[in-house]
Amino acid sequence: MIKLIKERLISKNPWIEHYYDDVEFPNGVKGKYNRIVESNGIPGTVIIPRNQLGEIGLVHIFRYPVYQWIWELPKGFGESDISNIDNAHKELLEETGYVADNMISLNSFYANSGLMATRINVYLALKLHLEKKFKSTDEEAIDRFRFFKYSEILNCIKEGAFLDGISLSALALLHCYDLYANN
Repeated sequence: MIKLIKERLISKNPWIEHYYDDVEFPNGVKGKYNRIVESNGIPGTVIIPRNQLGEIGLVHIFRYPVYQWIWELPKGFGESDISNIDNAHKELLEETGYVADNMISLNSFYANSGLMATRINVYLALKLHLEKKFKSTDEEAIDRFRFFKYSEILNCIKEGAFLDGISLSALALLHCYDLYANN
């Protein structure tokens, strides 16, 4: 086990805290360890919108850290004043314009447990209906939302063209859910 000697906050903004802690590693050597914690401690949310045809909804979003447009599932930071499932409903509406009559929790995971202390809840959104026309906001660089056949997404994964790790993890949970639900 890695033991914390001294917690050192390096930077903080409304979304994350970056620590560069003094630690002692299992072999007794002292050193440093980076970790990132969401400031409010609330789990993040990723939503798998699935329409009546079985197609999966993805947003096309510009991701500044990798400086490219990426197709991914709708997702976002959790907010402390609402429940996890309400966070999922809020993110779905904000990023797609859709609401879901049925929101199923598929489980949760850590996106990068070696660096981030953020847990991400995964929800399957079913019985979708368009509440409002999608419109990009100043904070989100989403240019469109559309539904894809599951086979199209699998082909993109196979070809290495579907790169978002959180979306890939959520789709793996969906695959497990579908296997279990059909047995």
